[in-house]
Formats: sequence, structure tokens, C-alpha cells
Amino acid sequence: TLFPYTTLFRSKLYLKDKEDIILANPSDSDSLYKAMDYTLLNYQKCIEIGQNGKNAAIKYFNPKTNGELLNKFLNRI
Repeated sequence: TLFPYTTLFRSKLYLKDKEDIILANPSDSDSLYKAMDYTLLNYQKCIEIGQNGKNAAIKYFNPKTNGELLNKFLNRI
């Protein structure tokens, strides 16, 4: 998953570069080049990164999952 890093997207809190996501600075052509080059040269690793990113999205960004976690938390207090 090639994703432009911006300060609005706080991906680094949940995702690790080249483990769960491939980050690139959209205003830096060298950063974009390096990210795209990495994807071309590391096909198998990118498949793993994509799966890790999918798992992280389900864990951290899924409204249903987050709602269930919040409900469990609220029931404990």
C-alpha cells in the first residue's frame, strides 16, 4: 500500500513504514520515487505489507471493531 504521508493522516501512530504501509511525502519527488522503486523491487514483501496493512486497518480503523471495544470499555466502568 503506497500512501502519501501528510500531517493530517497520523499513520505513524498505527502503521509502521515498510511493515504495514509504504509511506511517501507527496511534495517530495525523491520520496515518491523511492517508495515506488521499493514496491517494484520488493514484490513479495509488498504483498506481506499489504496484508499487514489490511489487518491493521481492520484492527484500528474499523468502526464496528472500535465500537465493540468502546462498548467493552464502557461496560467495565
